[in-house]
Amino acid sequence: MDLSEHETLPPHVMRRLESAVGYLELDLPEEAWVELEGIDHDYHAHPIIMLGRVDVRMRQARWEDAVGLAEALCRVATSEPGAYISRSFCLHCLGRTLEAREKLLEAPHELEKVPTFHYNLACYECTLGNLDAARRRLAKAISLYDGFEEFAGSDPDLKALHPELPALAHTAKKAKRPKAKG
Repeated sequence: MDLSEHETLPPHVMRRLESAVGYLELDLPEEAWVELEGIDHDYHAHPIIMLGRVDVRMRQARWEDAVGLAEALCRVATSEPGAYISRSFCLHCLGRTLEAREKLLEAPHELEKVPTFHYNLACYECTLGNLDAARRRLAKAISLYDGFEEFAGSDPDLKALHPELPALAHTAKKAKRPKAKG
């Protein structure tokens, strides 16, 4: 969570928010929640506070709470990729993978530039048995961010694609190279 762009919040709110982020970095989500709850309710509708609350509930595996908070965040911060990605991830964790895929596909088109958008869709497609779509999405995710190749190799949602991963990654990396002028 990048706090630098939210310097317009009062110092006492920023201190609590920074403390919450620190607790999350220490994997102490309960303490992070206490900090966020300690922020004046007037600021609870601020997108960065809402995103923090979603993050904490996700770390606590409180998926129903997190999906509700993420849904509200999608309405308030329509350009925040984390809102849509988090909402769908929570739905997937609740076993509502088809809904997760549909909600993510309904997100603003700007998200198509975000590697996690494609990676999560690959996971949802694979879980739903749509392996061709999963392959395309995973290749796109890897072409946007090489780190997803290693991550995908241990992701249980992508287990059906594990044997194909080296070939998919090779194709993805090849597709992202600039074409030679001829």
